[in-house]
Amino acid sequence: MKAVSIPSPLPYLAQIPDPREYLKTQHRWQDLLLICLLAVGSGRHNILAISQWVKDQRRFLLNEVHIRTRWGERKLPAQATLYRFFWFLSEDLEPLRVAVDGKHLRSTRRIRRG
Repeated sequence: MKAVSIPSPLPYLAQIPDPREYLKTQHRWQDLLLICLLAVGSGRHNILAISQWVKDQRRFLLNEVHIRTRWGERKLPAQATLYRFFWFLSEDLEPLRVAVDGKHLRSTRRIRRG
């Protein structure tokens, strides 16, 4: 059986713009995206589970994936960093969520009462 080579997602993740203030961040946006993709791919589906997965996979993430801070320090993102990361993602996706809903586009959305 022939071995299949899976291309790295990093070039694609690097194209996603980082909405955070550069000087206030430790971890690269693409590294946070990669960590979350790996965690979700291994069955973690909420932020707390992803945070626990990061702690459990510390050696793998630092030695094999080479997660580093912007300054090259061997350090994984904290749970609070992951919460802020998902908060930024949800803020970026908010316009998309509204645009996908056809009711918003046709102005036929019902206003909830009660």
